[in-house]
Amino acid sequence: SNCKLLMNRQVVLLFLINLFSAMGYSLIAPLYPTLGEQRHINEDVLGWIISIYALFNFFITPFVPYIASKFGRKTTFYVATLTEAVCTFLYGLLYYVQTKSMLIVLSFVGRIFHGLGSGLTGTLVYSLASTVSEPSELKMSLGYLEIAWSLGVAIGPLIGSGFYHI
Repeated sequence: SNCKLLMNRQVVLLFLINLFSAMGYSLIAPLYPTLGEQRHINEDVLGWIISIYALFNFFITPFVPYIASKFGRKTTFYVATLTEAVCTFLYGLLYYVQTKSMLIVLSFVGRIFHGLGSGLTGTLVYSLASTVSEPSELKMSLGYLEIAWSLGVAIGPLIGSGFYHI
């Protein structure tokens, strides 16, 4: 029928996952500099903490096809998405870590795992969308995933700032 939904349910789910993935990525932008200032963490170290995410995201991406073929795309996607969610949740708990060195170590570990999870999720979300979309809907589905990422990157700092003020 011509009365199709704009996106099928599976693409809607991938849209939401991509949106939340981008929000998790950008959420720390307003929070970390303030936390670092409160704990007297050097700006260079803060820069590395924030950047290590992208480095490990970059590192894992070429290995996604191998990892997905070894463990299965869906299993890899579930584990990667769960890893991202746990890391995002743990960022909120870092405020309660009182030791400067422990805060730095946990921040690096969290950002590394978050970058790895995001690299896997970010690649597989497009692969899965191409599998669940009809050929005539593929370009539209991929476009929606790009919109989700852009919205998430924009919304993340707003939510982070809101949490900071609360």
